[in-house]
Amino acid sequence: MSNDRPSIKLSGTSHRLHYSDLPWNELTGFRVQTPSGTWPAGQNMNAAQKVQETALVAFDEAGRAILDATSNNDLTPEAKQRLAQQAADSYFQKLDPKVKALADSMASLAEGAPRMLSATQELKSTDTVGELRDQELRNIIRTAGQKERQSLVVAMSANKQPEMTRAVLRAPAVASALTTDAVESLRHAGIAAGYPDTLRSLRNMLMARDDVIRTAIAGADSLRQLHPGASQMAAQTRGVEER
Repeated sequence: MSNDRPSIKLSGTSHRLHYSDLPWNELTGFRVQTPSGTWPAGQNMNAAQKVQETALVAFDEAGRAILDATSNNDLTPEAKQRLAQQAADSYFQKLDPKVKALADSMASLAEGAPRMLSATQELKSTDTVGELRDQELRNIIRTAGQKERQSLVVAMSANKQPEMTRAVLRAPAVASALTTDAVESLRHAGIAAGYPDTLRSLRNMLMARDDVIRTAIAGADSLRQLHPGASQMAAQTRGVEER
C-alpha cells in the first residue's frame, strides 16, 4: 500500500520517515472565547510541532551518522559499533525532552478544557431577578413527579430547555432533586451544544498529537533497521504512548 504523505529519505538507502503536513498555524493559533475570557488552547500544540520537527531532523542526522560509521572501512568493528550506537542514542536523547514537554502541554490542555469551557455563565451577585427565576425553574424540576422529571432531563440533555439547564447548573444537584451524575451529564451536554466547533478543534489537536508520536516511533523503528543497537532506543520512544 502506497504512502502519499511527505517524507525524508536517507541518501543511498530505501529508508524513509513519513510525516503529516499538519496545519500548524491553525492548530497553534487556535483561541476560544469563553465566559472566563480568551483561552489560547492552541499554544499547547507548539510542543507537538517541536516533536515533529525534532524527529525529522534527528532521524536524518542519526541515520547519516550510522551509515557513515558502518561504511567507514578505516574503523575497527568495535569503533563502528560504538559510533553507530552513539548516533542511534542521539535520536532518543534529542526527542526525549520534546516529548516530555508535549506530555505536559497535553496535561495542560486536558486541565484547561473543563475549566474554561463552562456550560453556563454565573449570575452577577446583583442579579436578584435572575436568581429568583433560577430558583423557580429548579423548583419545577424538584416538585415534578419522577416521570415528568425524567422527561425534563431528557429535554435539557437535548438542549431543548436551555434556560432550565442553566438554572440547574448554577446550583448544587440537590437543589433540583437530581443526582450528581445527572447534573454532570447535563454539563457535558451543555458544553457540547455550546462549543461544537471548539470540541472539533480539540479533537483535531489530539489527533495531531497522536500523529507526531507515531512519526517519532517510526523514526526509531527505521533506525533500528539500520543498526540493531537502536532497538532499545525504539522501545524507549514507544514509551511516550503511555505518557
